[in-house]
Amino acid sequence: MNLVYALSNNLMERHTGLLPVLMIFLASCGSDFSGQAVNEVSADNVGVRKVAHSLATDKGEKLFELRCGTCHAIDSAEKSIIGPHLAGVLGRDAGSLEGFFFSKGMKDYGEVWTGDNLDAFLESPATLVPGTYMAFAGLKKPEQRKLIIGFLKSHE
Repeated sequence: MNLVYALSNNLMERHTGLLPVLMIFLASCGSDFSGQAVNEVSADNVGVRKVAHSLATDKGEKLFELRCGTCHAIDSAEKSIIGPHLAGVLGRDAGSLEGFFFSKGMKDYGEVWTGDNLDAFLESPATLVPGTYMAFAGLKKPEQRKLIIGFLKSHE
């Protein structure tokens, strides 16, 4: 039994609320929860990775709702609120959603949204797109931006 596995069992006995965090950590480290490192994809560790991905997506969804959901819908069937809906935003030309009035700055930005430029935009919208109408100071924590972008990717 490896040290991480032994410690995780000890922690789980005392702090059951840490299970989702530990599962994400172990999956990202390549553990299959059997005490052995995973060097190749197997049916067992694919399941663990799916659970970890699902937990991360759930956390991304909660962050989206908290930080973005007041102004943006995630479903294209929903009417845009203050900002445009964000379903399929990755891979879409910035400022191009039909039926939504974008700022000149956003229309002039001229880029296709990718994970990288969306990360920069979420960090500081006005820095990446001067003149944007988005009145949002930004998300300073990279892990929060990553979770929200992961959630958006699940709605492409």
